[in-house]
Amino acid sequence: MNINKYSLITKKYSNTFYYSTLIFPKEVRDKVFVLYSFVRTIDNLMDSKKPDIAKFNDLRSSFEKAWKGEPVNNKLVVDFVSVAKSNNFSKKWIDDFFDAQILSAKKKTYNDFDDLKKNIYGVAGVIGLFMSKIIGLPKKVYKNAVLLGESMQIINCMRDIVEDYKMGRIYIPVEDLEKFGLSVDNFLNKKNRNKLKEVINFQLQRAFKFGEKASLSFSYFDKRNLLAVKTSFDLYCFIGKKILKDPEIIFQRKKIKPGLLFILLTFFKNFFNIYFLGRK
Repeated sequence: MNINKYSLITKKYSNTFYYSTLIFPKEVRDKVFVLYSFVRTIDNLMDSKKPDIAKFNDLRSSFEKAWKGEPVNNKLVVDFVSVAKSNNFSKKWIDDFFDAQILSAKKKTYNDFDDLKKNIYGVAGVIGLFMSKIIGLPKKVYKNAVLLGESMQIINCMRDIVEDYKMGRIYIPVEDLEKFGLSVDNFLNKKNRNKLKEVINFQLQRAFKFGEKASLSFSYFDKRNLLAVKTSFDLYCFIGKKILKDPEIIFQRKKIKPGLLFILLTFFKNFFNIYFLGRK
């Protein structure tokens, strides 16, 4: 496996995830870089105004062949299947991920949170399941692993509201927009900014609640893996709290992300808490 290539892909698309992944032990880190590169490659095909359905179908077809043990030319697919099989990923989880990508490309709005949850489970919740397998967590924590992935995804959705809208996608449930006197046609209007702030706050509180519940399973992690996961989650929470403090920043052209200094401070804070204070 060309792990250096996969680490560069991760760094290119997510500093937050890249630096957090570096904390894992090497045997975990390498698998996570492969996992991220695979899901990011698929996401790049589908997360655009004009999703590349043909390439997506080709990649999924290559995956299906590789899963059956048939030869394929796509090295990333081969490496992902190797990681998936060696860590006993459920084929259904992978299918759920593929299906959610199709759903995201075709569905513009979601009626309520249960409707939206089908999407965020497939694109992010299953990543929590994959990570649980790679880290070697017990089955009893899988549900919370899903919640952790979904928590991060909701924060992503709030950060990318404007970008997603330009691609014809709205990841705030219609029911929640209406609760605050908004609609899919007017929620980004400047005159509705105060109402939008309220609905964003509502979504972020849901994300934080998911994360808080997920953290109840941190006691099942060993220290090194917990340090990586906790740091990653804290960095996502930083993004969420920054939006909560000033929702106007979602309209800036520059994507919100933590700087390297903050990443290092978060790492050392968690290192001290986990290794010296025993806080999980």
